Amino acid sequence: MVTDFLIMYNCLILNIKNLNDMKRFITVVVLAIITATTINAQSFRLGVQASPTFSWMTTNQPTIAGEGVNLGLEVGLLGDYYLQNGRYAISSGVSFLANQGGGLVYETGGNLFPDSDLSNVALDSIGNGSQVDFSFQYVEIPFSVKLRGGTGDLGYYVQIPYFSLAFPIKGRADIGAFEDENIISSVIPLAFTWGVGAGAEYQINDLTLIGGLSYQNSILDIMKDNGILVNGEKEDAKQIINRITLRVGIFF
Repeated sequence: MVTDFLIMYNCLILNIKNLNDMKRFITVVVLAIITATTINAQSFRLGVQASPTFSWMTTNQPTIAGEGVNLGLEVGLLGDYYLQNGRYAISSGVSFLANQGGGLVYETGGNLFPDSDLSNVALDSIGNGSQVDFSFQYVEIPFSVKLRGGTGDLGYYVQIPYFSLAFPIKGRADIGAFEDENIISSVIPLAFTWGVGAGAEYQINDLTLIGGLSYQNSILDIMKDNGILVNGEKEDAKQIINRITLRVGIFF
């Protein structure tokens, strides 16, 4: 499992290095965090995380069934701004999500990805009962209210609500015998998620170790609904990603 995480991490970094706009975006975020830390170091803490994720896809259509879970990875920066003696905090940051998605089985096939340049004309009409395995990479900016408790070196927290904005930077799909098809043009360029989280914090000198669990899912459809089914109807299913994250990180 550790090897899988390292492979996904390396692939993610390689993709990010090719995105000049993304590097500029990350620079702005990091500078903003550093500025906030300088302005009020007593109230702000900066952390990092490397958290495994488990994601799957669902829809609002009974003719499209979810199938399979993706093991993914979330890496990035964490930032907590503490209020009222540290009992409350505003949490944010920036993270990169690798291998998010899952499988969907389409009872009724058709031209499901007309906006994408697929590798074979046979994919212009996907057969009935076909399974599509999705894999997405996102840049995510979370925002949550964190309620903190506990005594001594051991504390706990809950995050209610937990919202985020996510920007897709890569979208791939295995469609039958055709693997790693580029479908990023069929993905909506902005995703909204909501969820809840909880966990524990352990203080070691000036460091705080954190471990927790969160659940999130998409509020809106993540795919463009431009497909046409074999029966001539428009493909308008709401397709969303559900995610469980095992939060592992450290605050400095």
